[in-house]
Amino acid sequence: MNWALQCAKGVAYLHGMTPSLIHRDLKSPNLLLVHGGRVLKICDFGTACDKKTYMTNNKGSAAWMAPEVFEGSKYTEKCDIYSWGIILWELIARERPFKGDRSTAYSIMWSVHKGLRPPVIKGCPRPIHVLYTRCWDKEPKIRPSMEEVVSVMDKLMPYFGGFDEPIKSDDESMPEPDDCTDCTDDEEEE
Repeated sequence: MNWALQCAKGVAYLHGMTPSLIHRDLKSPNLLLVHGGRVLKICDFGTACDKKTYMTNNKGSAAWMAPEVFEGSKYTEKCDIYSWGIILWELIARERPFKGDRSTAYSIMWSVHKGLRPPVIKGCPRPIHVLYTRCWDKEPKIRPSMEEVVSVMDKLMPYFGGFDEPIKSDDESMPEPDDCTDCTDDEEEE
């Protein structure tokens, strides 16, 4: 969880710059671990641009790409939020977000366009599930800001171990999503 928080803080820094910077290719292969895995660095700013730049071209990697990007809509910071939600899912699931029949760029984009996302992670703490699913919502305006993500993650971090410890889902003292964020899960439990 520490890596996810460090990534969120890095992206929040980019979004808070003047002018705001959008990474546009945020994905796990563009995250570097240094200092024995304790520190995460974001790399590959080759497709980054400031928010004022009107971009609609299809930049990024399909598995982490927000639906509005490949549908030709305008890039906003919310594209990075979507990508971060996929990264959080990856860190918890410890696998690629799309595999098998849905692993080609076209099939991933088609699946995401149709509303499919990576599968629910069995045993994932509910506040984390709510957070990553809110981040990858099809509607950009429903996604939280990266500042909101950082705030939620800061509140949840005391419930998790160090940077190298897997998530334990048996902690019933963890706050419910309503206690730690304005982003609530309107969907029924699966």
